[in-house]
Amino acid sequence: MVFIRVDANSEIASGHLMRMITVAKELEKRGEVVIFICADDNPKQTLLDNDLYMINLEGDWKDLSKESSKMLLILADEEEMPILLIDTYSVSMMYVNLLSMFSKVCYLGSKKENLGNLSLLINYSADIDQKFYEENYPNTRLLLGVEYSVLRPEFVGYERDFVKPSNHVLLTTGNTDNHSVVLSILDKIQPEYYTEDDFCWEDFDIHFDVVVGSMFKDREELFKRYSNCPWVTLHENPDMASLMKECNIAITAGGNTMNELAAMGVAIVALSISEDQVNECKCFAKNEACVYAGSVLSNYDSVINYAILNLRSLLRNDNLRIKIAKNAKEFVIGNGVEKVCDAIMELE
Repeated sequence: MVFIRVDANSEIASGHLMRMITVAKELEKRGEVVIFICADDNPKQTLLDNDLYMINLEGDWKDLSKESSKMLLILADEEEMPILLIDTYSVSMMYVNLLSMFSKVCYLGSKKENLGNLSLLINYSADIDQKFYEENYPNTRLLLGVEYSVLRPEFVGYERDFVKPSNHVLLTTGNTDNHSVVLSILDKIQPEYYTEDDFCWEDFDIHFDVVVGSMFKDREELFKRYSNCPWVTLHENPDMASLMKECNIAITAGGNTMNELAAMGVAIVALSISEDQVNECKCFAKNEACVYAGSVLSNYDSVINYAILNLRSLLRNDNLRIKIAKNAKEFVIGNGVEKVCDAIMELE
């Protein structure tokens, strides 16, 4: 039995949930029974759509101590010690140590503190402090680095023709956009679209495929301004792999979408919309696997402008675009979910 403790909501979006669904599907293929445990009903419909079962703790996703007694009852009810896979930034050492008495606790994430008695820790960030993990987790099996990236099957094994031209540019911040990044980028590009300066968007016949997440605060405004725009298509709940196949360049927030784009061989213009994305984006940039515009949390207008300037550079320079795309594809290896599930199964 494998329990997965994860949440999704407008504040933390759905990235954690989606990667756990990928892990769950792989475990089910191997004959495991998987049950999700969540603080509330927010993830319920997504899990039902994927034929996955969940338990609602009716708790507080920010304070896991309030749910400890319920978790203990769930875990202690199993005849054999189950595996508990946790994917939430709210996890703590006290929580892990308590639940480890009745389960083999695994953690997938990048929280940089000692979380206690973990049987397995997975962090597929590009920016890994190896010394920290070795010192704090001497008795824990460690899976560290981008080779353990949890990607859905549709993002694995795609062979891109890097030379083939495409006029499609993907614009995405994931399921949320609390900082209005998408709207700001489109608004800044629109008055330039027909201008006759040293760069004209019309010369490149650019079409923006814009992913509108289910938790976007600007959803209504985006559709009001751009639903009939000839150079923009707004996508709700799209097939992301298909969109990525159509484009050569993407402007994206950090997070798992960067790994998916990299595996698909897309040239990435990245920006950070949360603190935990900054180091990851910088590490991609250091390895020339993306062009990094910066964090919108520190200098919003400059970062938006720089993202657009970086997009212009990639449109003008095919050699640079191809170099970034190839570096990204080599940087992220696509079979991480298999390695993660191998390690989970070995705990039994």
